[in-house]
Amino acid sequence: MELGINGKVIKIILSNTIIMRSIFSPKNYKQMFCYLNKCKRIYVILRLILLIISVNSILLTFGCTVKVPMSPKVDKFYVEEKLPVEAGLLISEETKNYVFRGHPESFTAGARPHEFPLGKALEDASIQVFSRIFKRLYLVRTHHEAKKIKIFIEPNIEEFHFRYDQLSYAGFAVAVISKIKIHVVLGSGETIIWEKSIESPEQRKGPWVFNLKAEKEVGESATDALIYSLNEAAKEIVTNRNIWEYVEKVYK
Repeated sequence: MELGINGKVIKIILSNTIIMRSIFSPKNYKQMFCYLNKCKRIYVILRLILLIISVNSILLTFGCTVKVPMSPKVDKFYVEEKLPVEAGLLISEETKNYVFRGHPESFTAGARPHEFPLGKALEDASIQVFSRIFKRLYLVRTHHEAKKIKIFIEPNIEEFHFRYDQLSYAGFAVAVISKIKIHVVLGSGETIIWEKSIESPEQRKGPWVFNLKAEKEVGESATDALIYSLNEAAKEIVTNRNIWEYVEKVYK
């Protein structure tokens, strides 16, 4: 009886010993160590991501006014034939010096003011765009100067909108979106030959997770919207038969 009991006890002890040895064998111990090490790495990565999101949110939300740089560089577009006329590009000093001051139309960075040199960007981009559709282009500042040239073109900014998009990236990254609406008048003396308002589609830049120079992306987004609208105006002017007929009549 005792031997039987002892035999059972011995069997239990032996089976427990085998189980413990299998659990704490070098192979299983190595696997357990790798698992714990992997969990630790995941934890560190998650902490790092949360830290980046927090820092990014702080940089976008707090701080002084964001001075947004804008440096338009217009890609060439195909024009079958330029209008055979010299034109004046009318951009007044007031228009040239126009600076948009406002806040993004989004919760992200909504409390931080931004400044865009839209007037200077409009002048720089307009010179590049409209010089490609006229025989020659002169920059003029007043309507009095413009009347001395047979044709003048006057672009102005009607509306500008920009916002940050963080929701599309579940808070882990940020992009910026801009769109712009311009009004362009083509005239001769007191006569308006053609005019139209043109609005760009939304222009997106990013996303980025952490960017100490985010204002560069913001400026590129606004610049792309401006160039798109000016290009559309130029294409409509140079392909408009009524404008061609007027120019040919003036230069007969």
